[in-house]
Amino acid sequence: MDPNPAYIAEIAQAWAQSDASGSANERGTILEELVKSLFGGLPGFSHWKSRHLTNDGSAEFDVCFHNDIRLSPFPFAEPAIVVECKNTGRRIDAAAVRNFIAKLEDVQVSWGFLVAAQGITGSGGRNTRAHAAIQSARGRKVNLLVVTRAEIEALQSAEHFAVLVRDKIMAHSLNAPFF
Repeated sequence: MDPNPAYIAEIAQAWAQSDASGSANERGTILEELVKSLFGGLPGFSHWKSRHLTNDGSAEFDVCFHNDIRLSPFPFAEPAIVVECKNTGRRIDAAAVRNFIAKLEDVQVSWGFLVAAQGITGSGGRNTRAHAAIQSARGRKVNLLVVTRAEIEALQSAEHFAVLVRDKIMAHSLNAPFF
């Protein structure tokens, strides 16, 4: 897994643009574009839609991917993978996490990602705050993985991203305290 300078530069450029932006909407769009690139660089993943509204219009998914399980590093997940993007200066609270989990449950998607620049509330060491909402959903077969800005900034290639996600899946599946 050699570092990919273009991959590293794309990530750095996206965060620099985000930091320079005075608009919350623009920061959100920048993160959505970065997510499209990161996930789209995984084997078997292809961008399907951004800002997808459910049929009844009651929910919106920031970025949706098709997961071709024949090629994917995550063949156990269903073909639809959704990502919620939160590019804020604060950690995401339990209410926002529960809201995203409810959207996943409504459309019967069992794997989702929350890309939260500052992470989520709670220590993770105990079943607290947003971490508790994720653990509770796991008992209902809804799996939510959180990816932070620091984790994205540390990536050096698509292969590194696949390993990060694999490690998060393992920790989450085996009920580790941090996910």
